Amino acid sequence: MQFKVHIRFQATVAFVFAIASNVFGQTIDTTLDLPAVLPNSAIRHLELADSFSVIGDSVRSAEHFLKIDPFFFVSINYTVAKMKSVTVERNIPATAAKMCLRKFETAFNAKRTQPYTDFRKMLEEDQLVRRKLSACTDSLSCAILERQMQKTDSPHFEYLYQYVVKNGWPSYENGAAFAEIIAMHDFQHMRFYLPYVRKDVLNGGSSPRFYNNLKNRAYPSDLAKLDSYRNKKRFDVSCILKGSKPSATVQNDIITAVASFRPIKHQYFVFESASEARFKEFMHGDKNGNHEIYWIAWDLLVSIDQAQNGNIPYSFLFSEKPGPDRLVLYLVY
Repeated sequence: MQFKVHIRFQATVAFVFAIASNVFGQTIDTTLDLPAVLPNSAIRHLELADSFSVIGDSVRSAEHFLKIDPFFFVSINYTVAKMKSVTVERNIPATAAKMCLRKFETAFNAKRTQPYTDFRKMLEEDQLVRRKLSACTDSLSCAILERQMQKTDSPHFEYLYQYVVKNGWPSYENGAAFAEIIAMHDFQHMRFYLPYVRKDVLNGGSSPRFYNNLKNRAYPSDLAKLDSYRNKKRFDVSCILKGSKPSATVQNDIITAVASFRPIKHQYFVFESASEARFKEFMHGDKNGNHEIYWIAWDLLVSIDQAQNGNIPYSFLFSEKPGPDRLVLYLVY
């Protein structure tokens, strides 16, 4: 059975968009690029475990599954029962399954470190105020919540910054899964965090996708950069804006392009509209907090990553054009 882990989080996209719009055009520090192959990446082991499980090679699936930090699963609220069901679904051999469960149970029953507890509590506070903000309907309430968000964010950002200064990027045992989301909101320190996160990725810790997301927020790409690429494939995926996934034919064309032109260097979603407000709704969610069409696009990004067996950087851009709204995917190779 195919095993996929999707960890969705709602970043403060309104805040992100406001800051990012002021730093377009800045040069990306290419010394921060990740190598094409990350043999020690925990997420790479997860992808390989998934792939071997699909083709029925339970032994090699178990080999990679055993290399994943058990605190990763603790962080995403796995229970012992859930881990047992995963080993059964994967048909992991009995000896390896016992090893998986023993590693997980040790982590699951261990006393949580203070940083883990602190980062988890910060994330709960972070998400609570942002959920309220995404649901507010009047300017006064939104202004109050924005001030509350800033008041909540400041000590969170300072705690994470001081932690990284003293200890480097946290491990999953020390709350990395929660720290990642806090870092995605902290524009003041994003570029400071990048080399620490990069080192952690290369040592088999953090997710390459998180690293690339953080880098793309710290060094936003613009339309001029996209236009400068000569080698790119274009796909109209405007159906996503109506809440529908691309047709099987279009999805097949995209995956075929990935196979034909790999390695894909970057994915761009360009939102073409006469109204920038519509783009913000796409990114932030509408007035009712509905964010689902963004996640349809996100799932397409995930499928492209899986087709290349790697994590491809991506960007969402706005292009002012008359006529009906359109969403266009570009694969740069």
